[in-house]
Amino acid sequence: MKKIFFAIVVITTTLTRAQVVSTDPAFPVQDGTVTIIFDATQGNGALAGVAPPIFAHTGVVTNESATETSWLLVQGNWGTYDENVLMTEIGDDLYSITYNINDYYSVPAGDTVFRMGFVFRNTDGS
Repeated sequence: MKKIFFAIVVITTTLTRAQVVSTDPAFPVQDGTVTIIFDATQGNGALAGVAPPIFAHTGVVTNESATETSWLLVQGNWGTYDENVLMTEIGDDLYSITYNINDYYSVPAGDTVFRMGFVFRNTDGS
């Protein structure tokens, strides 16, 4: 099984030592399933206390990306209720989403995923 280790890129302002995102497993593999856990109290905290639904606008950086921060295969329609990126509330200000990386992002055969990027939002994107 081809294993690729990922660095999670979170597009948000973070506080010192704040853990905005965690993953299960800790080191996801490209052809495996990952659970993304978002703590809304961390980072800039803009979504702390905001009632669900919360969404994960997300994409990946691959060997085909123009730069090492350019997202491709983006999931989510900004400013709309989008079931594909809907997160599950798992606790106070804690949300998760689980998927198979290759399937979810429709990664073309032969492409290598280096990073996943996220912006977390409410329904209207505010």
